[in-house]
Amino acid sequence: MVGSNSTKAGLVNQLFERKPKYLLLDEIDKMNRSDQSSLLNLMETGIISETKFNKTRHIELNSWVFATANS
Repeated sequence: MVGSNSTKAGLVNQLFERKPKYLLLDEIDKMNRSDQSSLLNLMETGIISETKFNKTRHIELNSWVFATANS
């Protein structure tokens, strides 16, 4: 996945649907801060959660995140 092309909804939906063991990201520095927050929460707690239309869903994932960034 290329960070500059991701959206929070798209990234979170992909995590819920695919439940990846490994997540490889390029250009994470070009991602919105809110998108990066979702990944940080996954790395710190192993949990992804999303609230839409007053409904919350969450999932625990055992995923590894590998990312690159430009200086």
